[in-house]
Amino acid sequence: MSFSVALLTFGVILLLVGIAGKIQAKELSVGTDSPASRVVVGILGAMLIVVALSQEGINFGALLGGDDDNGSNGSPVAGGTLGLLNSNVSDDSKDDKSAAETQITDDATAKTAALEEALAKAQAEKAEVEAAIAREREQREAERRRDEAAQSEKLIRVLQSSYGILREYCDPTEKIKSICDERMHCQVKIDNTLCGDPLKNEEKEGRIVYLCGEQEKTTVTPEEEIAYLSCE
Repeated sequence: MSFSVALLTFGVILLLVGIAGKIQAKELSVGTDSPASRVVVGILGAMLIVVALSQEGINFGALLGGDDDNGSNGSPVAGGTLGLLNSNVSDDSKDDKSAAETQITDDATAKTAALEEALAKAQAEKAEVEAAIAREREQREAERRRDEAAQSEKLIRVLQSSYGILREYCDPTEKIKSICDERMHCQVKIDNTLCGDPLKNEEKEGRIVYLCGEQEKTTVTPEEEIAYLSCE
């Protein structure tokens, strides 16, 4: 076997490894799965083939598809072999690019979903807090109304009053209201300072009608004594 034939054979083997990745012959396995390594091995095999063919006097330009010195077309086998190698490398690059783009898209989709989930959770928590605040406000308002209602039942509201006897009397209602309204209890001295002396030199009395909540009460007090009003 000549050197050029051995070189050609070895170049073809390397080229096939670059194209196929691995060659299995009985128990012997030759090759690699790495795309980059396959490219390097394939190029090296092609270069060895070119050297071997050059030593045999074969025009390499014709093998690549150009015209030889006689104007004949290049070898379709060699052109197809190199084309297959280039196609394989191109396909590997496209696959790697497509896988990278797919991974980026998947990562972006996952992050978007996580953000949407976090936003929805935050909105739900906000709604729960607002609902709790609203319930607390309603509870406080209800308690305030109950307190006011309970308090109003303990506060005096003067309805009417008189100072005198029979049909001879004056009306001290406004003065007594200013003393006793909105209080739980109060004291009023029954004398001429309430609204004057409606009947001179006669014993008089003071009559006061007032409310404790919805309950009406009346107190009658002789002149110069103290009238006690109470809602307790």
